[in-house]
Amino acid sequence: MIYPEYILFLSGIIIPVIIHLISRKRVREIQFSSLSFIVRRSGILRNYLRLREPLLMLVRIGMIASLVMALVMKTIPFPFFLQNSGRRIIDTSLSIMGRINEEGIPAVSRNGVADMLKTFETYRYGRLISDMQRISFKGIIKAGKSYPMIIPEPLPVVKSNSGITDANYAVRPDGKVIITCVVRRKGPPVESFIDFDIDGKKWRRRVKIFGKKQVSFEFPLSPGLHRVQISLPKDSILFDNVYYLPVSVSGRERIAIFTDDIPRRLESAMEAMGLEYTWSTKPGYVPAKNIFILDGVNGNLDYLSLYYSGGIISVNNETRIGGVRIEKIPQRYGLFEFNGIQLTEPVPYGFLIRGGEVLLRFSNGDPAVVLKDRFILLPFSIQTEEITLHTYFIPFLNFLIDNINRELAIKTYPDFFVSGPAVITTSRKKIFRIGKDEKFVFKERGFYLVKRKGVTFLYAINPPEEEYNLEPLNKREMRLIFSEQRRYDGTTFFLMLFVLLAVIEYLMERRRYG
Repeated sequence: MIYPEYILFLSGIIIPVIIHLISRKRVREIQFSSLSFIVRRSGILRNYLRLREPLLMLVRIGMIASLVMALVMKTIPFPFFLQNSGRRIIDTSLSIMGRINEEGIPAVSRNGVADMLKTFETYRYGRLISDMQRISFKGIIKAGKSYPMIIPEPLPVVKSNSGITDANYAVRPDGKVIITCVVRRKGPPVESFIDFDIDGKKWRRRVKIFGKKQVSFEFPLSPGLHRVQISLPKDSILFDNVYYLPVSVSGRERIAIFTDDIPRRLESAMEAMGLEYTWSTKPGYVPAKNIFILDGVNGNLDYLSLYYSGGIISVNNETRIGGVRIEKIPQRYGLFEFNGIQLTEPVPYGFLIRGGEVLLRFSNGDPAVVLKDRFILLPFSIQTEEITLHTYFIPFLNFLIDNINRELAIKTYPDFFVSGPAVITTSRKKIFRIGKDEKFVFKERGFYLVKRKGVTFLYAINPPEEEYNLEPLNKREMRLIFSEQRRYDGTTFFLMLFVLLAVIEYLMERRRYG
């Protein structure tokens, strides 16, 4: 049976069956019914054990109830059993988890779009708590499947919401910066404002939001790197209210490059950008606060970090640091499998690992990779008996420096920045995954869990545009998924129960008059 309550229901039917079987026992070669046997053996219970008539009445009531339930189950899928089952299936898509916790449901997943097909195949019954956004049910609709033993409990659909779906910038010849935002509105037009926080200095611009609209604003920014946070007022959904945009205004950046062989493509790219750089093979001579590139130098990362707290590491072939081998891997196109690791569930491109923590540990608990201040690693590979980390190798570095400038505009510097698809695993569990998304290159994008006063919130930073498709299932789709095919709706169960009770009633009547 699917429901535990069915078993409790059936236990009430076993009693008259047991009594009937006991009544067939012989005592002193005389056949007594079970009731007569009990009464004769214990006369004091004579007035309390006249149970045949009440039991017969209960059996008949059960027959009537079973027949009635069998007839109505076509329209009532036993929801009261399901409500008491205790199993809740919570939609983990951003449209749910990005709310202001108004339903009291904690964020339990970092997924962007919930895959209901996989969930329903795992949990065949329960109560689904969801706002029924169509994007989460695409797999089910495509497969044409139905799940009648899952009872939907739709949450209120967000009728109006404003969000930022994209942002970019351009620098005019006079040095002023034009920041362009794409804002999107579900519901009636609204007069609102957009806040810009640039390196701690705040600007507010008024705007009328309706449909999908592109708005641009001008800001006087000095040469250098700037961290820009764009935000809308809070509304029913949080995940699309904030957007981060590193802005780089051209200037003379000093680059220190350590190399065994000058990478000509990189040199040409830097000259075209007007960047100032130096070549050196002595890490101790790195000027403070400059960017350097270590390419093909089998140096010690801990030693280098003594002289410079921020760097970009690219290894030509391989190097070993404290028993850890770091090496380049061949160029690949698209997702691929490497040493049994499948890159099929990426965390968005640009995942940032914050400082002040141990990234990986060996099985004995010793730190394997301790985060250094402002270290940024380009595609590389780490492999030991306990740790495996593989990324893609980017063979050409034409736009590398521009990438560096933009990423360093974020004032909370990442200790590690993996610029391509990667996966880190240990012998026990996955640590994180990285996925490539060209559209969001140069932008800080990811999912963040924030715990505040015992409540966990999920914030999505610069999520994919498909997350804004707040289109719920229509009535026809709801009917097809949850109620059209009722192969396990309980009708057959109650018909069989009716037949069983009818047999028991016949045996009891026969014994009564036999």
